[in-house]
Amino acid sequence: MVEYGAPKNKHLKYLIYFICLSTILGVNLYFRTYPSTFSHMNKVAEFQVQDSLKKAAETLVEQKWSGYSQVVRKLQVENIEKETRKSSNYTSLVKDKLKKITDSYKDSSGTTYLSEIDTYQWLRYTANIINHGYPGDIKKDGISWDTLMTAPYGHKVTNHQFLFYSTAWLYKLYCFCLPDISIQKFCYFIPLLHISILLLLLFFFCARFFSIEAGLVATILFGFSGLVMRNSMAGWYDYDIFNYIFPIAIIWLVAEALQRKTIRGIALFSAFAALLLGLFASHWVG
Repeated sequence: MVEYGAPKNKHLKYLIYFICLSTILGVNLYFRTYPSTFSHMNKVAEFQVQDSLKKAAETLVEQKWSGYSQVVRKLQVENIEKETRKSSNYTSLVKDKLKKITDSYKDSSGTTYLSEIDTYQWLRYTANIINHGYPGDIKKDGISWDTLMTAPYGHKVTNHQFLFYSTAWLYKLYCFCLPDISIQKFCYFIPLLHISILLLLLFFFCARFFSIEAGLVATILFGFSGLVMRNSMAGWYDYDIFNYIFPIAIIWLVAEALQRKTIRGIALFSAFAALLLGLFASHWVG
């Protein structure tokens, strides 16, 4: 009985691990979409609507029940507020107020603004690659040149271009399926892909060398840490996340190379580690 039941228990165990990992990833992505969904603004909008309704109710009560005591007037205000909140118009008022609050964070197309000035520069370089094949606005002596920097002369585009080219390739690939998405919107959400790669990489690294439980704990602690959360929010289109992805991948490959027993295995993993190390060094701003 034990021998036949063991595979079922093993499958159930891995199913639980899968559910836990999926939940961790889902919650991480949920919190990182706050700048685009503005779900944290719902309470602000509701509070402002309630405050407006309370003032309107107080004005109405002062007009109709001015001769009554303060206690009676207060009860009338509360009754009017309760009736208004139960009405279907209340939900519409909250939605309209939320729209007014969030419109200041969006451009004319309804796309949320990116998080900082640097992200717009990286967005422009990425768009240039898509439009004419290189990140600069022009080429000067064969060098990609940014005409909008160091006015009026311009400046050579930074050598750290992995973010721009990788995003441009992913955008072109994505457009085969959904061609209507703008490059700004794509770059806005690309940090969510980066953090997913990072957390999965961290989980499988820990599961490979320690245990699945260690991988789950590491993913929780790392994913919800303040610095990582800030550098991987939707709209944070910057290099920062690569400073986590590449070191983990390089260390993993080096560890695998050290565990190989054949020259071929050592050389293969070492070569991949060296390739990623060179790529990391070439794009790392630090």
